Amino acid sequence: MPVTRDKIYPTAASNPQRDTTIPAWLGPLVLAGWVAAMILRAWQARHAPFVPLHWAFESRAEVVAWVWDLLRHELVFFTFAFILGLLTVFGLKGTVPRGTPYRFAAARLTELVFAGLVLTLNLTLAWNEWPSPVALILPLLVASLGIYFGVAALGGIRSLAWSLVPTAVLLAGVIGAAFWTVDIAVSESAAPFNPHVLNVEEKKAMAKRIRDSRPPPGAPHRLELSGHELEGLINAALARSGDRHKAKLEFMPGAASLELSIAGPVRWERRYLNLGMRGEVAIDSGHLNIHLRQMRLGRVNAPPFMLRLLDETLHAIVMDDPQLYRIASAIERLRVTPDVFSVMFEPGAIGQQVVPSLIQLAWQQPDVSYETGLYLRSMIQASRSLPRGDAGFAGLMETAFNQARQRSRTEDPRLENRAAVLALALLLGHEGLEPLVGEVFDDTLRARARPLMGSVTLRGRQDWPRHFLVTAAMKLLANEPMSDRVGLFKEQIDARGGGSGFSFTDMMANMAGMRLAIGAIANDDSARRLQVTLAQGFLVDDFFPQAEDLPEGIPASRLVRDYGGVGGPGYRQVMHEIQRRLDQLPPI
Repeated sequence: MPVTRDKIYPTAASNPQRDTTIPAWLGPLVLAGWVAAMILRAWQARHAPFVPLHWAFESRAEVVAWVWDLLRHELVFFTFAFILGLLTVFGLKGTVPRGTPYRFAAARLTELVFAGLVLTLNLTLAWNEWPSPVALILPLLVASLGIYFGVAALGGIRSLAWSLVPTAVLLAGVIGAAFWTVDIAVSESAAPFNPHVLNVEEKKAMAKRIRDSRPPPGAPHRLELSGHELEGLINAALARSGDRHKAKLEFMPGAASLELSIAGPVRWERRYLNLGMRGEVAIDSGHLNIHLRQMRLGRVNAPPFMLRLLDETLHAIVMDDPQLYRIASAIERLRVTPDVFSVMFEPGAIGQQVVPSLIQLAWQQPDVSYETGLYLRSMIQASRSLPRGDAGFAGLMETAFNQARQRSRTEDPRLENRAAVLALALLLGHEGLEPLVGEVFDDTLRARARPLMGSVTLRGRQDWPRHFLVTAAMKLLANEPMSDRVGLFKEQIDARGGGSGFSFTDMMANMAGMRLAIGAIANDDSARRLQVTLAQGFLVDDFFPQAEDLPEGIPASRLVRDYGGVGGPGYRQVMHEIQRRLDQLPPI
């Protein structure tokens, strides 16, 4: 017996009893509720508060987590679109009167138009701009799939089961296309280009230029990066997940080209995904425009219609992510010229929170500049009721780590401790650390912070807070275990003519600061344990041994004569005693 349309998609006439099992008002009510939920979500996405992004990825896992978070927003939106299509069938059932010519097709067209209008309204609210027709293609396809299953569900279990057959065929086709795409995209060798990696001097110059770009109040924040600097930042980001990834960026009149060569995971370590793109990107008053002119995936160039679809997909990924959307909407103008990548943030916008991420990315450290500013403000506020001297130092340590303990209820305790130590180092150590930390100070905050510099003591000494905290900060900021060499280098300089002389007491302060930094970020348990300890009160004997009896003020000639110079027998003996005293402290 042939299978008719009524058997797969029964109508009210062919099965009147099934048509009356669900109250007529329930479908429109549920559909209206779902549309309201989509509109509310779009409104919330548009007005979501800005949370600073941590782009200074430290591992492959963090890179994957960030990419997944971007894709997750798209998956959520497509899920909403699918359910919208499903509910539209039930909510608009009966809209097309019986007896209408081609009633089945007219009903499906009505449902598709309704879903398209809802999706357009949703994207317009979320993006604050009309979506292009191409941007609606993928959401409408997903909504159409929901309509397909909704129509099948009206016919009951048998009809729904039949609908799974073409769905399985379609899914098999998609999986096959995905494997084919991977096959043509993956190569056995990396793309033949040499990436530009920022050296130390380039990083310093970029950090200084970004710091000097701080605008006066009420003025826009303008940032300019050369092609080599931006390429270096991209390669710094890729290096977080492996040293075999690379990128090549070139600016040209009216366009830019980007080549990526991504190495496969360990299991496929001899495979590379080679991708080349050329196109334009610009932002005007918060409106993002992406236009790909060419894209090469492995051995194949994408056809023109695919480029247009990719344009809108990239645009949607940026606009659907709350934080990237906030960044884009805060940009007055973004331009790419043959010489420079230029971005101008609106006055008072989030540029001061975003730009430091670039510096942290270059220096391969987590970006906690925003959090560091929060700790600075809290400590400056608390300092009004704190005494000077040792008690003031203890009070500021307790204030910082009590705040870290509270924020760690929802945030990463190691990052919170990092921000607390850096804030203490900027406030009580040296504000010259700011280019390495990020853009933390504004003019008002700097003016409030300067009177506190040198106002507290550690074991009665004004110089030891600086040694203790600056070395701790350098330990956190170093790309390698070099903070001990930083402290030693400073003491060797002081030992020369005109300096204060080599000081083993200062070396004690330096090494105690390193110990604090290591305990602050060693792992989550150590970080939380330190927060609890310091929030309850800073006991100097737990963090800084007695050091007054150690030699200091040693000229270079005497350092060589009496101690054998750095690394000599006498030097090693005193350093061993310093380490012994540190080892006797309670564990952090």
